[in-house]
Amino acid sequence: MKALVVVAHPDDIPLWIGGTICRLNNWNSEQDQRITRQRAFGNPVESKLPQDWEWHGFAMCCSRRGVELKTTFVETCSENGVIPKCFDFEDHGGEAEESTVQNMASDLDAELSGQVFDYVFTHSRSPHGEYGPHPNHIEVREAVQRLVGQGKLTIEKTKLAYFSYGHTYRGCGTCARLKAEDATTPVYMPLTYDALKQKVEWVHAFLRLGTIGNPQLSVIRADLENIGWPCPTPEAFEGNSLRLPMPFVQ
Repeated sequence: MKALVVVAHPDDIPLWIGGTICRLNNWNSEQDQRITRQRAFGNPVESKLPQDWEWHGFAMCCSRRGVELKTTFVETCSENGVIPKCFDFEDHGGEAEESTVQNMASDLDAELSGQVFDYVFTHSRSPHGEYGPHPNHIEVREAVQRLVGQGKLTIEKTKLAYFSYGHTYRGCGTCARLKAEDATTPVYMPLTYDALKQKVEWVHAFLRLGTIGNPQLSVIRADLENIGWPCPTPEAFEGNSLRLPMPFVQ
């Protein structure tokens, strides 16, 4: 299966979907181990279809607060089986800008040249975002929505998945939502210990940038630790009649 993940910032991929990517990339070996255990205990062997995922990860704003994150993004994506692509839109505060939405949609369309994906993942459709409204997240989501609405990126609108997270612990972090924006139940990805470990290592690659003495990088570290850090499992997604294959939980 071929999947596209479009996010605002390089660290958004490991934060909101990194564990899902890691688990699905290891799905076939996970099933081999499960079958070995079943046989060892004399239990009936339940076969599950193998899955091969091809991931494409697009980060639209590859610097944060003037700090270049492209190198870390490309390296960590490649290490975790994601084909990376960086764009150079401005990381900004304030309000989402319609001109930026249009330019993002145009650049995505040109870069992908008619490619079609089985699934497309992007930022939350909630007005509160993953941890609060961020203009870049809104711009990216709107750009992706418009392309999908035009019949691009994927053949069905039901294949568009939005990150589904909300505040917890008085705003000190995020966790999977119990109810999606349309009051349905999100689709969850429970993480194995191995997938969780890989996700944490992926996020730590960006956390380590905040330890090298640059005050702007230390701000990025604080953002990750205090605002964007999600509870470890499950990861969550929602969409219009969204259906995702095993091991996602509907």
